Amino acid sequence: MKLVFYDKDHALYDAEYNMKLGWDDLVFVLKKLNRHFKCHSFSVYDGHRNGGCANKYGKIVLGKYGRNFGTLCHEFGHVVEFRKYGESHHRKRLAKIISRVVNYCRKKNYWKEELERISNARIEASRKAFEKRHAEEHKPTPIKAQDKIGKRQVDIVRYEKKLAFYTKLYSNKIKKARRSIAMLQRHALGVVESPAILIEKEEGAIAYAG
Repeated sequence: MKLVFYDKDHALYDAEYNMKLGWDDLVFVLKKLNRHFKCHSFSVYDGHRNGGCANKYGKIVLGKYGRNFGTLCHEFGHVVEFRKYGESHHRKRLAKIISRVVNYCRKKNYWKEELERISNARIEASRKAFEKRHAEEHKPTPIKAQDKIGKRQVDIVRYEKKLAFYTKLYSNKIKKARRSIAMLQRHALGVVESPAILIEKEEGAIAYAG
């Protein structure tokens, strides 16, 4: 009986079962369905399942092949039946509920107009975010930073002047010290040769006196 129900379900809503949904789109549609049918369901992904399942607490588990409009409407039909009757089975009553859910979605064009609008909004948001990052990367230097740069440049000029002044000052000091050293060295050499010089001076002095 369950397999026959699935076969009829797929035959009636073949287009919906072939409409794949991204996870964000699926959550969006489920919120709309909850609001309209006054339910509190939520979806969970389970990669180990192929299709989907639902329980009386509103939990809808979707597997790797269950993220499509048909499976979502089918499992949400279980949630609605659980809420209204406290039980859910694959029979005529569930088929009518699923039909209501699918027809409501077809009327609202969720998988066409709404999802396309959301997709465009996401693209626009991504574009704006990219432009914002690009603008921040190429943003001109703020005035405050420019002021700091100008101040540092003035400091560099002042330091260069000081460097030139002290370079000249100590260069002169070094030259004077070297001249002083040279004079002392010459004087020291003169002291070493002084005996002969003194003899010559003494002889000269005696001759002059005689």
